[in-house]
Amino acid sequence: GVGVFIGVANRIRKKLPNKKIKFVWIGGGYSSKDLNLGIWLHEQICLSNLENDLFIIENSPNYQKLLERSDFFLVTSLLDPLPNVAIDALSEAKPTFCFDRGCGLAEYYRNTDLYDELVVSFFDIESMSKKIIDLIKNPEKRKNISKASSKFAKDIFSMKKYIKSLNSYGQSLKISQKKQFSNVKDLIQYDPIDTYFFSKDLNKDDKFSLYLTYTQMWFGEISVRKPFPGFHPGIYKEDVLKLKKNEDPLLHYLKSGSPKGRWSKNVILPSYKEDKNLVKSKNIKIAIHIHVYYLDLLDEILKAISINETKPDLLITTPFQKDVSKIKKKCIRFGLKIKDILVTPNIGRDIGPFISGVGKYIHLNYDFYAHIHTKKAVHSDGDMAQEWREFLISNLLGNSGINMMDKIISYFLKDKNLGLVFPDDPNCCSWSLNYQIAKNFGSKMGLKYFPEHFNFPIGTMFWARKNALSPLFDLNLDWDSYPKEPLPYDGTVLHSIERLIPFINESQGFEYSVTNLPTITR
Repeated sequence: GVGVFIGVANRIRKKLPNKKIKFVWIGGGYSSKDLNLGIWLHEQICLSNLENDLFIIENSPNYQKLLERSDFFLVTSLLDPLPNVAIDALSEAKPTFCFDRGCGLAEYYRNTDLYDELVVSFFDIESMSKKIIDLIKNPEKRKNISKASSKFAKDIFSMKKYIKSLNSYGQSLKISQKKQFSNVKDLIQYDPIDTYFFSKDLNKDDKFSLYLTYTQMWFGEISVRKPFPGFHPGIYKEDVLKLKKNEDPLLHYLKSGSPKGRWSKNVILPSYKEDKNLVKSKNIKIAIHIHVYYLDLLDEILKAISINETKPDLLITTPFQKDVSKIKKKCIRFGLKIKDILVTPNIGRDIGPFISGVGKYIHLNYDFYAHIHTKKAVHSDGDMAQEWREFLISNLLGNSGINMMDKIISYFLKDKNLGLVFPDDPNCCSWSLNYQIAKNFGSKMGLKYFPEHFNFPIGTMFWARKNALSPLFDLNLDWDSYPKEPLPYDGTVLHSIERLIPFINESQGFEYSVTNLPTITR
């Protein structure tokens, strides 16, 4: 923030050339001969004609005296939660300026009259200079803001209030801990957690630690997971408990007789024995869209498809023309039927090629279809990415001895209300950075309900029935509808579409089910 401080001083000096003003920055380490930073700061001071007015001094016991003599205090750092020096300055009745989203002090100011006077937009040096100049020119206004700053410090940063609030918080935590231990004891009596699904790394024989871990997750709602397939504690907590913090949703659910609701979904389990009668009708049309970005990962998808009795049409997209012939050879080797291979722009990851490439065609011509892609999850480590990929493919297509695609199709045929099927991920993810984007995008399809907790196909792989996702295809999204590469880890329309899929399905009057393979989790 030193350079920012000099920038503010420069603007004030230019606007008030005849005013006697001194600028002091206190902090050790400055040297005009330092080639890393000092020489550049010195140059900035000289070019601003501030050699006689701006001083960078070492840490000093005189800090308090300088603070008492000053008229204003500037927090020019751009990443500071709440510096003690700002509290010191306010306590001395010094108007203390800061940047919004650059200093936590701005949040304390937000609902007070001081916010408009002392806070400026992030890195807006010009506005900060103008606000200071305004107070320099208006002594009476400065006097009033100084009084307000002192009162603000006494009200907000009172040590007595702070200790009282800490004590109150401690008492609250003590009550919560007692309640949590009671919940743990009661849950152990029911013992409902599927240990491997919940966490394969925990000791299943240490029941207390297992249930303590679970209750702590849902008390603080940090890195939360489902206790067993088909049940989402967060949805139950939101719909039934109205997000009451001390009530454990799983325990309440069990004590209430495991009622049905949005929190509880049908779980499709694997068929370990070949069942030739699973798909009786020869008239149904089934397709799988595979987006192939990583050609080296295609074999595991094709192998999983081939173990099923169902032989779907494959509609394959890839951004690489050079891979088309290789894709054909791989499909032929596994005895699979290629309907078409399209070369699409490298835009929209797997979702763009699905919606704007083949989606509408599949939607109009097939009874059931799947969306699969060669997921590498480059933001995750290799082992985690492989585990996630195997989890998704096994749950939607199958693996050795498990024909999950056949099983899923049979469920679609038996239940006309079933519109969507996806793996039951034990991780309970929510909107993250995507809430507003999803709300805006969802409104285009008539969606109005955006709860805090919900299930969705994490990883964007799923099976769907014809008409289940019609509103999505009716948007007629073109390639300009998607963000260009490189994409951020989160917070794009693609991440929003991933989360909206179940809501679109339900808006069409369909239900969704989840799959679970007891031997596979992540």
